[in-house]
Amino acid sequence: MFYAAVPAASLIGAALAGSLLGVHWMGISGWGWLFIVEGLPAVLIGIVTLFYLADQPSDVRWLDDAERDWLIRELGAEKEEKAKLHRLSFFQTCKDPWVLCLLGGYFFYQTATTSNTFWLPTFLQRLTNLPATSTAKLVMLPALAGLFGLLLNARHSDQTGERKWHTVVPIFCAACCYLLIAQTARSVVPIVALTVLYSAFSLAAVPSFWAMPTTLLSGTTAAATFGLIMSVAQTGGFFGPLMVGRINDHFRSVRPSIFFIACSMFCSATILAAAKIGVSASSPQLAGSAASAAGFQRDHVIPEIGIQAGWLSS
Repeated sequence: MFYAAVPAASLIGAALAGSLLGVHWMGISGWGWLFIVEGLPAVLIGIVTLFYLADQPSDVRWLDDAERDWLIRELGAEKEEKAKLHRLSFFQTCKDPWVLCLLGGYFFYQTATTSNTFWLPTFLQRLTNLPATSTAKLVMLPALAGLFGLLLNARHSDQTGERKWHTVVPIFCAACCYLLIAQTARSVVPIVALTVLYSAFSLAAVPSFWAMPTTLLSGTTAAATFGLIMSVAQTGGFFGPLMVGRINDHFRSVRPSIFFIACSMFCSATILAAAKIGVSASSPQLAGSAASAAGFQRDHVIPEIGIQAGWLSS
């Protein structure tokens, strides 16, 4: 998946939200049309994806023979190189300390980022006292910053071959941004600026994070490990927004919730920083390409589509 599609979708979704929240068509309020207009394309594209995407390169129809053969050779060589270095079954990876660190770090990361995705419009509206339509358009700025942060950090990670600190440092910086909002920021400009920086740093960590498991794992083991990390982390994505709502109701303020998100990011950065994870890949064949995940391809461009958007108005 092109990880760059996540902030790009948020950018488009925020623009649509700003236009739709004020309408009232066919007896349906603006927030209802928001779910229809932004949700229906995702459902339709999901159906198309089910039939369009192939399971393996040999079945791909939108590559010519030369591109298909090149891709099969590269993936085969990468798999052989990884097998020479480290051969783990899925059940062994479940007990491997560095996989558990990735799992724990991404759990707290997902807790924070999912909470922020759902509650960001509410945070901005309550902190700035702007109307809902203006807040919806303001959300475009963090999405745009996240897009640039993701692409730049992914490219630099690939150029240096370093993965761990390209993940840890942005997460730590994102936590600092929200900690400043929770503790000190009072006017509109610093609040918006810190929110923009938070998005740039938090999204920058995604491609380099997912490049780390691919340096040692491949094939079905890598796929199963990705599923394990993602499925466990999604529990944080479920409880995080719920906790933010409870905190908002209890304290009658969004600042404690922002502090909660900052703490989750600090926990993520700490776990990943303490883990003894390989921080570089000396062989290009072993390096899981963070820039490719973000949308860069050195020799070939392979189109993929990924859409994720979140919105909560209150």
